[in-house]
Amino acid sequence: MQTAGAFKTLLNQYSLRAGVSYLIPESGYGKVELEPYFQMDYSYATVEFKIGMEQKYVLKNISAFLHSIERNEKVHYGKKLDFYHNRQAFTEDAWRMVEFMRMQDDDKKRQSRFHAYYAYTGGYERTMELDEVGIDRFFDAIGEMPLSAEIGYLPEEEYHVQEEERKPKLEIRARGVWCVPCAGGSARHKGKQILLFL
Repeated sequence: MQTAGAFKTLLNQYSLRAGVSYLIPESGYGKVELEPYFQMDYSYATVEFKIGMEQKYVLKNISAFLHSIERNEKVHYGKKLDFYHNRQAFTEDAWRMVEFMRMQDDDKKRQSRFHAYYAYTGGYERTMELDEVGIDRFFDAIGEMPLSAEIGYLPEEEYHVQEEERKPKLEIRARGVWCVPCAGGSARHKGKQILLFL
């Protein structure tokens, strides 16, 4: 028995409004992963993604993927990946990546409305370009996920991002008079101390 196209659309819309997950097979519930691939040259950064469970497929159109999530659509990626794009289908790590993608896509749309020189070309295809804000958002979203990356002219490697406390290279204490460090780096003022990070 085949379900008519109009009825499938109606089921998709109902499930989206109701927030139900009956359309996700148990084998795929909470198992869909997004695997980022980060590239950074000296002043230019991009990220691409693969999607899947055991077998990963290249995510060929990021904006179409986000649209499918908004509409709770079923998308076929390959022989081993066919699922309704619902929050419950994704792992927690993957959902953080989805939220990151949404913020970047929204920024791109917003910039194109207010700045004529930012031509919004309909969204992101396979590659998402990152500015300074995008890079920060990306690393916030990564959390402790492993990350495949090419940085500079180094070959592709797997990285693990960890937070660590920055310790000052130089600390200048003054009584009543502020001393301003002349060396390069960033300075932070803490009470009667100036901390210099190089």
